[in-house]
Amino acid sequence: MKRYLPIACLLLCAFQCGVDYDGPDVYFGPGESITRRDAQGRPNGPPDPDDWVSDATWSGEETHLLGLPYGAGLVPLNGSQQLATVSHTEAFPNPAPNGEATWRIQLSLAAPCPCLVQSVYVSRRYTFIDRSSDTLQAGDSRRVPLRTQAPGQLYRLYYLISNANGLLYKGHGDVRHAE
Repeated sequence: MKRYLPIACLLLCAFQCGVDYDGPDVYFGPGESITRRDAQGRPNGPPDPDDWVSDATWSGEETHLLGLPYGAGLVPLNGSQQLATVSHTEAFPNPAPNGEATWRIQLSLAAPCPCLVQSVYVSRRYTFIDRSSDTLQAGDSRRVPLRTQAPGQLYRLYYLISNANGLLYKGHGDVRHAE
């Protein structure tokens, strides 16, 4: 029996490799779905009102991307937020020439810190590209490099700010690779 187990595993893997993805895609919204910014972070087009602001709720796929230990369970990601935690967040340049952009987040002076800032960067099929985390104090800012992989494609950065008491702020923003 033990001799057949590795062969069965290989056959199972071989059949699974050909299965098409049937899960949900990230919904980027209508229109261009990005907030255009130049290389210095200045707006240079109409903003996407859905990006770089607080998200009230996340879907099941989104909540599985970022889960933080909180006592015996996880931080409740669709709980109430302290919107004054973040003073500014953006990605620039956007669209990203050569596939390279920067995400910048700044906490407000009133943020109840120390704060853990986590982010997960994904493709349209919720495929993980990169993850980062850092502990920041009130008024601190952080820059994270973002790399896109294919011209014309959209990518999403999910970010979450928490402290020892739980969720403070969560949101997302979209980045397009310039064609």
